[in-house]
Amino acid sequence: MAEKLSNFPAIIYSGLWLLKTIGLLKKDFGTLDLQFLVLITDVPPAFMVRITKGDFQVEILDDVRSVEELNEIECDGYISLPSNVFLGGVKGIAEGLANKTVIVSSNEILNFLGKVGAAF
Repeated sequence: MAEKLSNFPAIIYSGLWLLKTIGLLKKDFGTLDLQFLVLITDVPPAFMVRITKGDFQVEILDDVRSVEELNEIECDGYISLPSNVFLGGVKGIAEGLANKTVIVSSNEILNFLGKVGAAF
């Protein structure tokens, strides 16, 4: 496990680690090459999640602390949301999309996060 991660990056890392350990990351995402940003707006900074052919990496981006800065980073997409919405699961994210507290650049990220969340 990654020793330097805490809070929300550690949650995502743990879900990916579990999927990798039981073989589902390679099975379900073995051909995927995706990198996306996550910004928990009340607990910055943002972090980058990279999935490459069944393996993954989570990297903290210390300099990225606002939604506007997400557009400056090269990636496949991003999601920005407050911690209570993230912890509210699918229902919380759906409500956040409806009331615009969740900003997402790609539905692919939502699908991916849903599959990772299923590991919990």
